[in-house]
Amino acid sequence: MIQKIEDSSKKEDICKTILKQLPEWFEMPESILDYAKKSRELPMWADIENEDVRGFVVLKENSPYAAEIYVMGVLKSCHRLGIGRALFKELYRYAQEAGYEFLQVKTVQEGHYADYDKTNAFYKGIGFRELECMPIWDDANPCQVYVMAVKKGDEMSRELIQQITYNTEVTFYNMEVAMKTCDWDYEICGTPVWRYMYHTLHSCDRWYDNPFVFQEPEIHVPNLDKVDLECDRVLTEEELWGYYNQVKEKTMSFVASLSDADLYAKPEKCDRTRMDLIYAQLRHFNVHIGIFNGITIAKKGKYPMVIGGPREDFEKNKGKLYDE
Repeated sequence: MIQKIEDSSKKEDICKTILKQLPEWFEMPESILDYAKKSRELPMWADIENEDVRGFVVLKENSPYAAEIYVMGVLKSCHRLGIGRALFKELYRYAQEAGYEFLQVKTVQEGHYADYDKTNAFYKGIGFRELECMPIWDDANPCQVYVMAVKKGDEMSRELIQQITYNTEVTFYNMEVAMKTCDWDYEICGTPVWRYMYHTLHSCDRWYDNPFVFQEPEIHVPNLDKVDLECDRVLTEEELWGYYNQVKEKTMSFVASLSDADLYAKPEKCDRTRMDLIYAQLRHFNVHIGIFNGITIAKKGKYPMVIGGPREDFEKNKGKLYDE
């Protein structure tokens, strides 16, 4: 859950605690102390789960018209869960309400360190664009400045997004039921069903947002997602269910960060709009859910529950594995 942190001492403690666990990005103790001290008086949001802080972001005003992400950190064990996007969403809303017209963020230029390349990919993925590279730090760490225009309130309609959010939530639920009811070892054209399940989730993981700004999951090996090619890697049930939950959380967080206007934009390096990417993945999901359920029907003679109606139907039938 994202919370706005008001207590100055808590802000300082959160900043120090998280940054000390991210030495790949924050290796100098004096820098961590400086970030923490200055964060005391700046707006901060933190992701807190069961009283454990998983990440935070701090906003700093540069002028009445512009602000920047002063410092941000998410625990490595919580990467790829959509936490960074959720934190940015709250910061962005604050920037709108405060009347800022632009946001910026600074990081080490892409191409110098693998970990910072991931940081660059994240900022591009949430809509920042490269402005210039400046010699603010040193020759080994060129400073890449990213900027973003803050949209006015009337540009942030979410009527379509609300529909897409519900359809995405239902699709993941139908996938969960299909995974719980289908025989994972049943073979389709010589390939076990569990690999088709991974293929479905991996496609969403990559294509729902931006296929060109994507990091493979830790469990991935070459060809694992390609059901027509051989692969020796065998996922455990725990690994596959873990990946399902990871993709679901990331996807739901991403769609929650969008406005209707964002649906008509094309992500970085992509020639398709976000709406096209999203609907293509929802169609892809449903094709495979139908295949999994067809196997279950043929083997068990029972119909897995599929939610297709309004939210009242979803709430009424939630928890049922079969339509009986």
